[in-house]
Amino acid sequence: MKPFWKRNGAPSIAASQREEFYTLMASFINDGIPLFDSLQVLDEQFRKTRDRRHAITAKAMRRLRGEEQKTHAFTLGQALRDLVPPVEATMIDAGEQGADPIGGLTRAAQIATDVALIRSKVTGGIVTPVFYFLMLCALLAGISQFAIPVMESVAPRERWAGPAAALGWLADHIILLTVFIAASVGGWSGAFLATRDHWTGETRRFFDRYVFPWTLHRRISSVVYLKAISSFMRVGVPMVSAIDMLSDTSGAWGRAHFRRMKRSARDGTQEGRALATGLFEQGLRWQIVLYGSTSNFAVGLERLAVRFMAKTIAKTEAQFRTLGILIMAIVAIMVVWVYGSFMMVTFAVRSGNNF
Repeated sequence: MKPFWKRNGAPSIAASQREEFYTLMASFINDGIPLFDSLQVLDEQFRKTRDRRHAITAKAMRRLRGEEQKTHAFTLGQALRDLVPPVEATMIDAGEQGADPIGGLTRAAQIATDVALIRSKVTGGIVTPVFYFLMLCALLAGISQFAIPVMESVAPRERWAGPAAALGWLADHIILLTVFIAASVGGWSGAFLATRDHWTGETRRFFDRYVFPWTLHRRISSVVYLKAISSFMRVGVPMVSAIDMLSDTSGAWGRAHFRRMKRSARDGTQEGRALATGLFEQGLRWQIVLYGSTSNFAVGLERLAVRFMAKTIAKTEAQFRTLGILIMAIVAIMVVWVYGSFMMVTFAVRSGNNF
């Protein structure tokens, strides 16, 4: 099962476009235009401009009119199921059923914005290290094709020793090493993608705490879950019901955490303590417990989610920035290594000694 912030099916609409759609709907309703009329106006506009969102609005209207027997809907949120990410549709539905459609739409728009922001930061963070890695591969290929032949023209390879000999060995095996590194990174990434939503147990908990990129997945998932739970509670959905909604649209990993939350809540544990499971980092858990003892847990939890979202983004950017710096440092070391080896060869030839 896909993460709850991803669509279960087509059409594929960018988060920024969904956010605009939800915001426009909320604005029209706030100005006194009935929900269905607002949807009809936007559908007509999207049709005229050939906007991809017309596929969503047209299908939602048919469901609300009862023209699709298998997917008849009574609320906009129900009509949007499988057309937008499940958490957004469920948020809108919860707002409507709680007599706060504007709040549901507004919070769905905020969730779309938050997920898009995190995704852009992660994507941007990955691009830079990958670019540096490709630059390193190009540098190593250049060393093999150009630097080593020049050094061999100065002195035969059998006379090389020390750093120069090591550089020669590296040049001889550059293709094999590059393929090995690329295969290792690809295999590691494939293992992560295959297990991130389904793998559970003690070993998985260890990976979530200490092994990248499972640590990153846990951090991002926890902040999105926290934001979703707080948003549901703000539109009047009880915490256990909010957890049930998210559990229904999550993979085995998410459901395992939600089961622990529900078990604690049903045993009479305070809401904050029930929510503060191993899904969240230790530095966040005690704050959730603290807010759970306040008179307005939903408001405090939402503020905490906003702060933690900012910290998560900053920490993610810092991790990828550190990785980029590390690769650049390797590039710099390689440049110094080539220059130093060439100078060693040159000076040794001039002095008539082996090196």
